Amino acid sequence: MIVAMAMAAITLPASAQQEPKAQISGEVMRTLFGPDNYPPSALRAGEQGRVIVDLEIDAAGRVTECKVVEAASQNLAIQTCRLTVTGAGLFSPAKDARGKPVPSRYSLRIRWQLPGGGGSEDPTTMPVTLRLVAEPDGRVLKCEGGRPSQQPLVARSGPMCDGMARRLIDAITRQTGKPVTRRFEGRFLIDYAPNAAAHDPALWPKDLTFLSDMNVTYGVTSQGRFIDCKRDLRVWEKGMPIPSPCDGQTEMGPGATPAVAVSQVDALLRLGYRFPSEE
Repeated sequence: MIVAMAMAAITLPASAQQEPKAQISGEVMRTLFGPDNYPPSALRAGEQGRVIVDLEIDAAGRVTECKVVEAASQNLAIQTCRLTVTGAGLFSPAKDARGKPVPSRYSLRIRWQLPGGGGSEDPTTMPVTLRLVAEPDGRVLKCEGGRPSQQPLVARSGPMCDGMARRLIDAITRQTGKPVTRRFEGRFLIDYAPNAAAHDPALWPKDLTFLSDMNVTYGVTSQGRFIDCKRDLRVWEKGMPIPSPCDGQTEMGPGATPAVAVSQVDALLRLGYRFPSEE
């Protein structure tokens, strides 16, 4: 999968400074979207798959609006919105810089699976992010991110963060032609959306300098194969493999029925840096 290839290439993932975000409870989410709440109509029809919804969340952490962006079926979409609106404790409210609870928005991805494997956020379509702050000698001061982007899942010290710091120093030096002499911030992002226009711009601060920037669009068949991969490569860090979800898949034999995509995905991959005035 594209996440594994990109993370292996960089040793890592980058969280973004963005508008305040509500925090989701993984425990509540697993209960809400588990087998006990599988919609009976979808169960009878044998329906499963991904649902993406955009949520409006008030200052108390309650979901006040649910807009369906993508859904494997109407039954699954209706149940997803019903559970997010009525589910108690799913979100803790976002807070502004002064710690005051404020309204916010949240893009939620749910993978409904027929009982046997309960429903949860699909790990192959969740944002992968990492934010790192380091000194010119490679000493890591901050390192946070992972999956999902709203939680600090990466320890400050370790091979992932140390490896990313070294790679960023080398890449910045190649790009600028000068050694790094100041504290810097690096970010890595993989985000998934139905199309290129649907990515959340808040995930990537505008003042970052790109080292890598690419979109990969592809179709997903009912068997889970990735087809018709197309890259929009704008800039890519030298020495990094250019991943594609279609790589390594077995070609269909002569006379086989042409594969048909049941959904479309756009993967956004970015690596960048900036020199903060203070950190």
